[in-house]
Amino acid sequence: MQDQHRAKANLALNQLIAQTRELVREAAHLLREPIPDTFLGRKTQEPFPIENGNRDNLRYYARTSRRHAE
Repeated sequence: MQDQHRAKANLALNQLIAQTRELVREAAHLLREPIPDTFLGRKTQEPFPIENGNRDNLRYYARTSRRHAE
């Protein structure tokens, strides 16, 4: 009787470990993905911070962000 209980507990533990490993695998995959641009914190008509290596856009974005923060 005790062996059956122990076997069930081991099975449940092994299933939990397998589920945890799968969750970690999925989380690691998501963390490797690039961060999406959600437009949070800026207006959609403002340019992207850097487009085609143009640093002027970054300066513009920094200036306008400071203005909105005040």
